[in-house]
Amino acid sequence: MRPTLLAVLLSSFIPLAFAADAAPSGDPAILPDGSKLERLWNEGEFTEGVAVSKEGLVYFSDIAIEAKNPGRIMKFDPASGKTTVHVADSGQSNGLFFDSKGRLLAVCGANIGLRALCEVTADNKMKVIAD
Repeated sequence: MRPTLLAVLLSSFIPLAFAADAAPSGDPAILPDGSKLERLWNEGEFTEGVAVSKEGLVYFSDIAIEAKNPGRIMKFDPASGKTTVHVADSGQSNGLFFDSKGRLLAVCGANIGLRALCEVTADNKMKVIAD
């Protein structure tokens, strides 16, 4: 019985050794040499979901940790160096992207949010497209 068990174990684990991914190749650096990191904004609770407009404006979600805060969509303008609130109540957006028409869309619903796909309207409100 033991030789059979050993054979089964070996036949199960030996292929795993050969299935390992190859070592990464190319430049391992995340940032090019000479890059300088600088803090652009530090008032958020939990940020993610970055999307960049054709104009170079950077949008990102500031997700609330507690239910009392509805979350926000922030906008960073590289030309001025300023970060402003773009949408005050984002429905807990946690994924942003621009569609082929240039509309800013948000996947909402982190924890306590809308749980919907929304369009950010011209007046900086959330319009549910699909829920």
